[in-house]
Amino acid sequence: RGDLKVVLVHDGRTVTLHDQTGSYEDDLKLTVDAAALGGVALAGAWTLTDSDHAAYDTGRLNAWSIEVVTP
Repeated sequence: RGDLKVVLVHDGRTVTLHDQTGSYEDDLKLTVDAAALGGVALAGAWTLTDSDHAAYDTGRLNAWSIEVVTP
C-alpha cells in the first residue's frame, strides 16, 4: 500500500483517495466522505486510476466498486 496512488475521477473532478501511505500490506479498502466530492452529481461515469510507484515489486487491481449511501 505504501507505494500505491489511487485517484477517482468523475464529472471533471479528480480526488486522490490514497497517496503512497501505509506499509507493505495487501488489500487496500477505502471509505471516502462525500464532502471530498464537493457536491458533484453522482450520475455518470466514474474512473479509478491506480499506479504503483515501487520498482521492486508488482501488484494488480482485481476489482473495485463504489457504493454511494445517501441519507
